[in-house]
Amino acid sequence: MGDRSNIKVTYEDGNSVFLYSHWDGKRNIQVVRDALLSGQRVTDSAYFTRILFEKMIGDNRLGTSGYGISTFMPDNDYGNPIVHIRYHGWQMPGDGRPVVMLEDSDGRELEEVEY
Repeated sequence: MGDRSNIKVTYEDGNSVFLYSHWDGKRNIQVVRDALLSGQRVTDSAYFTRILFEKMIGDNRLGTSGYGISTFMPDNDYGNPIVHIRYHGWQMPGDGRPVVMLEDSDGRELEEVEY
């Protein structure tokens, strides 16, 4: 059971981290949009990843299950896109904001997330 989903953040050096949710499913798309629209440290990848994870877990800060952080994709339910936030790559806008894409579990791009 669950509605597993991931947010992938790729940093300027090309390395990535995955923010995992056991229950949030497609809600992660809105979590990312809300975090981006807040304008808080969006151009600072390390700080923004922390801000994003806090928005993702909400009031579950002391919980020991339901959320995780990894250098690989822990699990993802079929049909839930991976929200990929890229601070690295040729498509970067000049203002330091990341490119945000929805991808399938194999890394194929599905669509860009506008914010």
